[in-house]
Amino acid sequence: GYVLMEDEDLESDMVRESGQDKVKEPNFVKFKRMQLGLSAMNEAMISYARSLETLSGGAETGDILPSTTEFGQMAQNLNNSAGTAAAALKISADPGKQALLSTAAVQLFKAYIENKRSKDLVSAIEKVQPQVEAYSRSARLAVELFAEIVKKEYSKNISPLLEVKPPNAAAVLDFNDATQSTLAMLKSMANSYAALPAAHRDLIAAAHNKTAGMTGIIALGEEAMRLNGLVKQLTEANEAAAAAAAESNNQQPGD
Repeated sequence: GYVLMEDEDLESDMVRESGQDKVKEPNFVKFKRMQLGLSAMNEAMISYARSLETLSGGAETGDILPSTTEFGQMAQNLNNSAGTAAAALKISADPGKQALLSTAAVQLFKAYIENKRSKDLVSAIEKVQPQVEAYSRSARLAVELFAEIVKKEYSKNISPLLEVKPPNAAAVLDFNDATQSTLAMLKSMANSYAALPAAHRDLIAAAHNKTAGMTGIIALGEEAMRLNGLVKQLTEANEAAAAAAAESNNQQPGD
């Protein structure tokens, strides 16, 4: 696991602005915000994939589609998660632009429910593409920024470990392993977020060609669930590392 200390400033351009003042967020605050944003985004994408699965007749209800009212509620719940993600990942300061499913997209999905015209479904999914791209880009940047923080923390903290007398090879190896494991996980996450827009474009192509898009829809949902698992794993590892660091500090002589 990897721990972010509370008194360490985040050196980045992602700062909160208040008037003319720029306030840097401590790293642990930044991590909490990233965790909240990524989890909310993943939940929104999972809900979106499930909605598409339902509209495509692949859910437990089979060919029975939800009513427009039911879909409207689904869209609202989905957009609530998306709004949380957008605020945390700073996708847009305008609440009107934070929805994953825009008003126009929702209307097209409802038109498909009412009329069963495939062109409405295609147009609806097309309307969502720009938002998928915006969310994915912000998620990828957040993960890459966190990876840079991890690298800086490694550079800062490895030297004291190497200078310990007598040498503590186990501590150095543990720190190296934890850092490499965290960076590998973050790289996997960044690559997955970068790939989401293309996966969504494939759904549009499948809908255009009236080919079986169910496999792509299921894959999109499964990838979002995998990413949610990685975010949870990263959070648990960081919390465990923080607890271990606190215990180690309490046990040092002279405290």
